[in-house]
Amino acid sequence: MVRCFSSQRSVTDDTELYSLTDAQGLKKHQQSQHSETQDTGTDSQSTGLHSESSFESSPCESTPVSNSTDSQDSYILADTVFVSGAVQQSSNMLDSLNTEDPSDLSQLTQEELEQLKDLPDPKPIQPSYNLAPYVAKSEVLQKLVGLGVDLSAVEKVSDAADFVVQANWDVDIQPRLLFLRDVGVDDSQLGHVLTKNPLLLKEDVEDMQMRIDYMHSKKFSKDEVSYIVKKAPLTLLLPVKYIDKKLGFLQTSFHLTGDEVRLVATKLPKIVPWKLQKLKDIRFYMKEMLGFSDKEQKAMLLATPRVYLSSKHQLGERFDFLCSTMGLTHRHLCAWPAVFRTRLHILKQRHRFLLLVGRAQYDPTQENYVSLKALVSGKDRDFCFHVAKASTAQFYNFLKTL
Repeated sequence: MVRCFSSQRSVTDDTELYSLTDAQGLKKHQQSQHSETQDTGTDSQSTGLHSESSFESSPCESTPVSNSTDSQDSYILADTVFVSGAVQQSSNMLDSLNTEDPSDLSQLTQEELEQLKDLPDPKPIQPSYNLAPYVAKSEVLQKLVGLGVDLSAVEKVSDAADFVVQANWDVDIQPRLLFLRDVGVDDSQLGHVLTKNPLLLKEDVEDMQMRIDYMHSKKFSKDEVSYIVKKAPLTLLLPVKYIDKKLGFLQTSFHLTGDEVRLVATKLPKIVPWKLQKLKDIRFYMKEMLGFSDKEQKAMLLATPRVYLSSKHQLGERFDFLCSTMGLTHRHLCAWPAVFRTRLHILKQRHRFLLLVGRAQYDPTQENYVSLKALVSGKDRDFCFHVAKASTAQFYNFLKTL
């Protein structure tokens, strides 16, 4: 049986994809739960695989943690314009005050006082990082550039930028590079991995090793662990309990065996640091709103796990067109679920062209059957030659009429 961590809140549960911005606060969270994390990582019997299938999910829920960074960045321009106008408005109000007694607000009307109360608080000035001036004098930065690390990506993560400027290569950086090499990251791949996750440069090696040991305890092979680290390096920042909870959710919700859990995690490593609540929402949406059974959802997850990284809006739009317009059924969609990852305008253009040339036949029992894979795969030239049996010129002329 797996432990229930209902008394703990995972800081990663509310991130759609565990971001480096969120990761800056992870260290404090890990330190506060360090002893519990060690228990989870070393006690493979309590949360590990028992024979072939024992990834079990904890029934606890997490409390959403908002990420304010993106929202602040998105509205900087609008807020600047608003604040500028508001400041000018308040300046005009204050000009009407008695200059001999600036604290006297009695001359303002009630409406003006209310407007002053509604003025937004000034936004704090965000620090700006530029590592370029330090490269000439920093051995660490020079060697990171030599490895292929994109310093512009490091600059965006303040904790990482501060660390590399002050770091000692032999003491701080070299041990982490040796660790990544031991995991299976080649020298030619180090730059890519560190660019995607600069915080690995300051993450404690023992903590990262704990996560690797956990995955080995779940019978992930060395090659599988290496692939996951290279494709989703953020995994090395995740608390062991969160990884365990994610794998447990996949197993219990989709009725997977241990081998199938490992297959999904290796096929799409990005699903490990993906937002857990979002996965739950998409699974619920596909079952309750789109009508897919548990068996059908399992088949789609194993075939194309990336479907579960889609938004409800994307899934709904494509499902409506595929079923309502093209007349397809759940059986057709489960046969090639990757169609949900196809751009909607591609589906519309090619389906309508097949209607024009009389080849829109999606029933496998009928002559001139067109599979969904054939419909959306390949370049326009391949589609026209192999599927539509028409020239690309005819297809492009048709597109001009849309």
